[in-house]
Amino acid sequence: MREQAVFRETRGGVQGGRTISIAPVGYEQFRQMAWTASEAIRDGNSRNVVPIRELRRALRHVPAAAFNQHLLRLERNGVVYLIPPEDPDALTEEERLESLAHPAGDLRSFVLWMGPKARPTYFWD
Repeated sequence: MREQAVFRETRGGVQGGRTISIAPVGYEQFRQMAWTASEAIRDGNSRNVVPIRELRRALRHVPAAAFNQHLLRLERNGVVYLIPPEDPDALTEEERLESLAHPAGDLRSFVLWMGPKARPTYFWD
């Protein structure tokens, strides 16, 4: 079943008239985009931890269901570890919505990249 998605651009909090269709994103493509976006979010910081809400914003063109599905698959494959917030009760409603509902029954707010497997594969490697 193909996922249909639409991205509506907003400016200044007002819904714009521009609508862009979004093509489905495959797992491997998502892994590469997520790694690249995480590198940009970290901006030279040596820690491999990235807030999920920032990664969602960087990959806003990826439908939420596909984002969640692929991120959970990355964890199952040992590429990332999804970290719960330190104090879930201290999260704002917005932070709660932008976190990931984990199958374990709690929220996850951070992504920890687990080493070389996380990096995109290149043709000549």
